[in-house]
Amino acid sequence: MLNKKKIKNLLFNFIIFMYSSMIFILSLIIKGFFKNRKIWLICETDVTAQDNGYHFFKWMRENHPEIETHYLINKRSKDYEKVASLGNVVSRLSFYHILYLFMAEKHIGTHDYRHWAYPGKRSIFQKYFEKHLKGEFIQLQHGILHMRGERGFHYNPMEAKYDKVIVSSEWEKRLLNEHFGHPDQNLIVTGLARYDNLYKSDVVEDQIFFMPTWRKAIRKRELFICSDYYLKTKEILEDKNLLKKLREKKIKVKFYLHIKLHKFIDLFQELENDVIEIVEAGDEDVQTLLKKSKLLITDYSSISFDFIYMEKPVLFYQYDYKDYIESYRVQGYEEYKNDRFGYIAYNSKTLIDKIIYYLDNDFKAEEEYIKKSNKYFKFRDNNNCQRIYNEIIEPSKKDCK
Repeated sequence: MLNKKKIKNLLFNFIIFMYSSMIFILSLIIKGFFKNRKIWLICETDVTAQDNGYHFFKWMRENHPEIETHYLINKRSKDYEKVASLGNVVSRLSFYHILYLFMAEKHIGTHDYRHWAYPGKRSIFQKYFEKHLKGEFIQLQHGILHMRGERGFHYNPMEAKYDKVIVSSEWEKRLLNEHFGHPDQNLIVTGLARYDNLYKSDVVEDQIFFMPTWRKAIRKRELFICSDYYLKTKEILEDKNLLKKLREKKIKVKFYLHIKLHKFIDLFQELENDVIEIVEAGDEDVQTLLKKSKLLITDYSSISFDFIYMEKPVLFYQYDYKDYIESYRVQGYEEYKNDRFGYIAYNSKTLIDKIIYYLDNDFKAEEEYIKKSNKYFKFRDNNNCQRIYNEIIEPSKKDCK
């Protein structure tokens, strides 16, 4: 027997299907009016404008207004007004959202574009409408892919086919080609769009940024409260020696809970004090937090690349690395560990000791870690968006066969 929630979802998806069908029919009638219009549709998730999608969109609006670049986002998002100030914002589930899906010559995403940009249930839109989308799919990426395993996205012509994928180095290109199966000709080495805003950043305040990634096995509150993720993180934020040192040095820790675990943020807000601040998603831009911080503490997140790109120190807190490797089927962890461009702590004591070391040594990144990071970046400049644009407007290599 169907419960109310399932009935509501079925009804919602039926309405979206009928709505999409009507707009599709209309698009066939009026397609002549769009013949000379170059429409690019950019989407991160339905509620964010902080990643490579937003930075590339902003660059396009400032440098190529002749191209109709539109940004898709939920109107209730905290980032909506930021995007709207640039113009060409498209509200999710609006008429233009679905119309531009059919009319766009470029579909540009940072996460799973099909999941976030398609209205209603992805599989329904994909089955009935995707074949009518004529534009190219460009993957800007959320971050630098750096581990071999199920966490990355494998090439699948039916599910995750991208005509072009942006990467940051020849090393990352080989990883996506040899391990994840992406055709070599689809992989474009340009660097990430948001890194343009990090190059030679000198906006630094007396703060440490603590941002771990999420864990797919702890989605329910009762599991989260008892999880190592919560308990080990709480242990750091409550450590008396660390708090004493932070007060002595007048340094603040800003903790940012991953968006996929944000519903549990109240558990961390209870830990706030004069040197520990819990940042809610949307209240502060992640890139700004990175630029302002002197030290980054994370675990396995690709956000670490953003920080070392600025040649600032990174600490990796990997208390659960064995479970993590098994859960995400990560391969080659020893290689990953040896190539890390920061100190890896496997327990709270060694992490706190290393934080205090940086507090006492003016947060200077060790030269060996900066050297290790060089293989992940072909470019360290502010021309990534320009290179991405040049590659997008090039005729697709598959069209030249």
